[in-house]
Amino acid sequence: MRLFGGSYTKMITQDFGGHGEGLYSLNFDPENGAIKIIDTCFIENPSYVTITNNILYTFNEVSLGEAPYLYAFRINEDGTFGLINKVAINGSYPCHITHSPEYDMIFVSCYGSGNVLLYSLNPDGSVGHELQKIQHHGKSKNPLRQDAPHVHYVGIDGTSGDVFVADLGIDKILMYAPQKASTLPLANKGCIQIPEGSGPRHFVWLADNRFLMVLTELTAEVFVIDLSSRKIIGTLKLPMDDSGLVPGAAAIKISGDGRFIYISERATNKIFILKFDDSKKVVQLVGEVSARVITPRDFLLDLTGNWLIVAGQESNSLSLFKRDIQTGTIEHYKTLGGFKSISCLI
Repeated sequence: MRLFGGSYTKMITQDFGGHGEGLYSLNFDPENGAIKIIDTCFIENPSYVTITNNILYTFNEVSLGEAPYLYAFRINEDGTFGLINKVAINGSYPCHITHSPEYDMIFVSCYGSGNVLLYSLNPDGSVGHELQKIQHHGKSKNPLRQDAPHVHYVGIDGTSGDVFVADLGIDKILMYAPQKASTLPLANKGCIQIPEGSGPRHFVWLADNRFLMVLTELTAEVFVIDLSSRKIIGTLKLPMDDSGLVPGAAAIKISGDGRFIYISERATNKIFILKFDDSKKVVQLVGEVSARVITPRDFLLDLTGNWLIVAGQESNSLSLFKRDIQTGTIEHYKTLGGFKSISCLI
């Protein structure tokens, strides 16, 4: 089974970044949990990646002045990378990338400049031109992290086709509706207000896309939103070991059967397991375990559903957990070193 990762290759601030090797192509054996590096490809700070049709798309998480690019790489049969093309990004510090199979577009979330960029794709998978730039405005309660908009994530509603955008800087989930090809691709469809100072980072859909679970970075909370009313109907705060810790919730993923939700939290270096009862509209904590790495920015649920693999950005390691499909609980299996500054896994 092939896995792919992105990494930080240089420091963005004095205490954030890494010294990775760029893109990683990995071979994972689900029979014994063995992981080995097939290939690496150096570009600056490809901190998040997405794949479709054996083509990997990524970017440089750098400032606008450092000229970030959006890249398309072919994944060869042997797992190595081959550059197809690159296109300049008109935004600062891109931090997430989404491919939409519904529209066959690439969405780039730019944290630093607070905008979303849409790019066309050519028939050969290469990146085309910029279709649209959506600029957010405003600020929120936290003066250190919310002095301006900071787009962090784009997701596509599989039922309506609407595009949802998490903006950490203004505490909102903004929604956009696709338009006809003769106009700009997206039009504003309103927003969902998240409590001030919480900093929405990522989200997942629940119960046939009737609910949205939003993970907030700055307060380490989840908010469950009923999409029919756009109202928050459930809240859970992740337990922190020490009240003095500054929360750093990172990734949220849902199991293939839709029954369990997993969250990585960087201040406590833990993985949390949640469950949502859509009939009672109650979210509950199922369990929590040490991630066995330092700074678990991202993790992966493998296709078999039997493994959860956590990337330790600062420990330069990957941690493997065996997963019980019935209960959703995970048990540490082993931790592997030698994976420098990996920040995302797919």
